[in-house]
Amino acid sequence: MTHRFARLFDAGCVGPVGLVLGAEFVAWDEAARELRLRVAVSPSWCNGIGSVQGGIVSAMLDLCCTAAGVCASDATLLMPTLELKTSFIAPARAGTIEGVGRVLHLGRRVAFLDGRLVDPEGRRLATAAATAAPMPRAAKSPA
Repeated sequence: MTHRFARLFDAGCVGPVGLVLGAEFVAWDEAARELRLRVAVSPSWCNGIGSVQGGIVSAMLDLCCTAAGVCASDATLLMPTLELKTSFIAPARAGTIEGVGRVLHLGRRVAFLDGRLVDPEGRRLATAAATAAPMPRAAKSPA
C-alpha cells in the first residue's frame, strides 16, 4: 500500500474498531471523496442462520463512513457519529466483504456520509447514511 491513507489503517488511526474488524485499506478517490476498504469476516461473527450479526454489519458501515470523512479532511479531523441509519439488503456471510464510504458534505460542524457493503460478486449487502460531528484530531504527545 503506497497511498498516504494506508498508514491510517496500519497504525490503527481509524480507531480501535478498525483494528478489531481487521479493516484493510484498498483505495481513496479524492475526486469522488470515496474510500474503499476490505474486511475478512470471521465465521464467529455470524448468527444461528449463518449471516453476519446486524450490529457487526452496522459497525463495518460506520467505519466506512467515518473513515471516508477522516480521509476527506486529510486526516486532520475525527468523525464521531451522531446518527447512523442502516438498511440490510441481503445477508452478509463469512468471507471477504468490501466496504465503500463516501463524503456527501463535510462542514465545520456536521458531516453527511454514506456507506455500502458488497460481497465479492459486487452484490449490495447493506447501506448506511451517517451524520457525524467533525472534530480536530488531538496532537500526539512526544513519546
